[in-house]
Amino acid sequence: MKYAHARLVPSALVLIVALGSHRSRAESEAHLAERVALAPVSDLVKMLDSRNRQQRAAASAALLRIGEGALPEMVQAGAKPVSTNSPKRIDMLYSLIKGLDPGMYQPDSLGITLDEKTDRNSIGKLAARHGFVAPDPDSINRQSQPNCHVTLQEGTKLESVLRSLMTDPAIRIVNLNYFDY
Repeated sequence: MKYAHARLVPSALVLIVALGSHRSRAESEAHLAERVALAPVSDLVKMLDSRNRQQRAAASAALLRIGEGALPEMVQAGAKPVSTNSPKRIDMLYSLIKGLDPGMYQPDSLGITLDEKTDRNSIGKLAARHGFVAPDPDSINRQSQPNCHVTLQEGTKLESVLRSLMTDPAIRIVNLNYFDY
């Protein structure tokens, strides 16, 4: 009996410590927002490649808020105008801050790659939140990049949808849909 009780005490202690140190989601998000707000541009650029989707989205939002002041350090980190169907996050942000070059892309559609933790059935909610027409969830192909192509709702501007999507943790990356010639 004495030994059974001794085994329970460490387990209970671990449970109490784990519960006591657990932050609420709101506290974690507030802590992340504070950390990102205080981060230098060079750290924000590094956060763009984070596995933490909240951190990626927060860093993207911060860089978009900083705007042109972030461009020199983004260029130093390798940022360049978007020119492919599979851009890096830093390149899409650079292009949005600098201004999208008029190009050979469709102004009313884009490609989306969902974060691996995003359920493909949530595409309808994402569409309503960001201004595009939701594709059938069954048409989303997780094996390709982008996972799906979407059309903008009438009257919606491509640049504003791209900016909005780049700050959503559910989205890994977005891309322009280039014309095929």
